[in-house]
Amino acid sequence: MLDSPYTRYDGDVLHGRYPVLTGVWVDLAAAFPRPSGVPRRVVADGLDMTGSVPGVLSGWFRSVDGDWYGVVNYPIRYADGRRAHVQLADQLLPSTALRKRD
Repeated sequence: MLDSPYTRYDGDVLHGRYPVLTGVWVDLAAAFPRPSGVPRRVVADGLDMTGSVPGVLSGWFRSVDGDWYGVVNYPIRYADGRRAHVQLADQLLPSTALRKRD
């Protein structure tokens, strides 16, 4: 796990410390915007970079410009609907692509 300056921990020395995880929705279109003017070409066995997927937030980093980036684990599904997916761990995503899950 990527330890950030804003990772919160729970637990104690005796039983062990663990990061406090927060459920989030990852807006893939916000995280990976398509350049304007580039036509969309669908590839059936490609990764589906649209919609929102559930993720788990473990911490935050700040950029030199003051923007916030969350440390997130989340899946990306394939466009052809197969059950397998790509599971990404400890990825930095802009805060604009994240929203808390209820």
